[in-house]
Amino acid sequence: DGQREHHAETPKRIDAIEQALLKIKRSDIVNTGQFDPLAERLLTRIHSPEYVQFLLETAVTEPRTKSGRLAYRYPSVFPFRGSPDRTNQPNGRLGYFSIDLYTPVHAKVYQAAVLSATASFNAALDVLLGEQAAYAIGRPPGHHAGYDYMGGYCYLNNAALAAVTLGDHGKVGILDVDFHHGNGTENIVKRLQ
Repeated sequence: DGQREHHAETPKRIDAIEQALLKIKRSDIVNTGQFDPLAERLLTRIHSPEYVQFLLETAVTEPRTKSGRLAYRYPSVFPFRGSPDRTNQPNGRLGYFSIDLYTPVHAKVYQAAVLSATASFNAALDVLLGEQAAYAIGRPPGHHAGYDYMGGYCYLNNAALAAVTLGDHGKVGILDVDFHHGNGTENIVKRLQ
């Protein structure tokens, strides 16, 4: 009805999941600050180098508001993805690497996305080292991000990164129960087959 609704992707989501996990007797919460951020070479196993470079550039090119706060930029144009010609115009690049109108970029997007992907990668390593299960709580989430695009508040595909990491040592199954299941993760996995 034209009324603004708050999105479910908020810090409160992480807090609720963490509190539920702490109630389980065998739960250890490990902060991503205890790990080194992922190397770019790991990210380019699942994402195009050009896309990763675009995300890296958001850390240095994003403007600030008059009050000094980070300014968010939202895609508003979508250049044809099949064209070999790529624009260097900022709005055009933003739209080229996006699949929706509501996934913003700002100067800390890359850093946050890498920390979230780091959590997934290290959860996969924990399983490879013998843990029965590991759960990575990541913000921003990742499963909508494709090989060369962001969307659905997802920038780096954590699920695909964990699957590729585990897949190096055996077979992996991916269960995505989101309403828009599989769009980014499936895009990446199909490219890797």
